[in-house]
Formats: sequence, C-alpha cells, structure tokens
Amino acid sequence: MSRIGLNPITIPSGCNIELKDNNVIVKGKNGQLNFAIPKAIKVEIDNNILSVKRENELKKTKAFHGLTRALINNMIIGVMTGYSKILALVWKGGKIEAKGNNFEMNVNFIKRSLAFPKELKIESLKNTAINIPGIEKTRIAGVVKISGIDKQLVGEYAAKIRAFLPPEPYHGKGIRYIEERITLRQGKTNA
Repeated sequence: MSRIGLNPITIPSGCNIELKDNNVIVKGKNGQLNFAIPKAIKVEIDNNILSVKRENELKKTKAFHGLTRALINNMIIGVMTGYSKILALVWKGGKIEAKGNNFEMNVNFIKRSLAFPKELKIESLKNTAINIPGIEKTRIAGVVKISGIDKQLVGEYAAKIRAFLPPEPYHGKGIRYIEERITLRQGKTNA
C-alpha cells in the first residue's frame, strides 16, 4: 500500500489546478506545469483538497500511485516557490560562471560549456557569500545557482554540471553541491 499516495494535498491559495483530458495543469505565480496522469490513476479535487486514487491493486498501479501524488505536489511547490540548486567549484586557479543563460567552466585545460533551456535561470554568486564546512574560502573558485519551477529539470542540469568535474576523494577538489559532504580518504603514507 502506498503511504505517499494516500496523503491528500492541500492546494494553497493562489494556485490553480485544472483536470483536463487525463492531464493535470498547475498554474501559480511563477508559471505553469502540466503532467499526464498514468492509466488506472484518478485525481480528484474537492474543497481545495487534491487526492490521488488508484483503480486496482496491480503492482504497477501501486507504483504509479505514490509517484503521481509526489509529482503533483512537486509541481505545486514549483509554481508557488520554485526550486534551486547551488554548486561550487573547489579548486585553486579555475573558475565557473554563468554568462547569459549559459554555463562556462575553465579549469586548467578542461573547458566545458552548457546551454540552459529558457525554463531555467543560472546566475553566478559571490564566493564570499558561500560557506562550506571544512573548506577555506580561498579554495572556492566559483559558485553558480540554478533555479526554476520544474524540480526534475533543475536537478538534471545541476547533475550535468557536477558531472563535468566531480569531487575527488583525496583533496575534495571538483564541483559539488553546497550541502554535499565529501568524505576524504587518507593518501598513501610512507612505512
């Protein structure tokens, strides 16, 4: 039984949800998102309470029950407040920055760039405003913030940027999420 799927969602004021042709359209102050409801799943709205129900007890239907509720809840949060991810480059001499709606990285001989879709916003932040426990501020070579209303798209592009130069386990150098904790390994020692 899906515990997540059974939880009702309270629709906040300022959020408008429409059910149209097996689609859920969520509109809010930040924009609009839509989602196609899987087969055997029903979405009902009654007195600003949205509930997700399933038609049968098949394993696949149970899997989609909780997923549908979680995705609709994420859409509501996205159109009302939005999502953001902050990434920092821990490296001496390199830099990452946002130019327009593009990401650019220049670390030693590694040069990468990534164009962002119009639904997402990327901006450079000041290194002094960021505090990573265990890392000196002088080692932070650049910080970018990715924001948007679609949680999945924000996470996908943040993961693409992190994949350019993932943090290594000996010195902690690389691109990391601000809240990410890297467990450092001890290097080889002389006997």
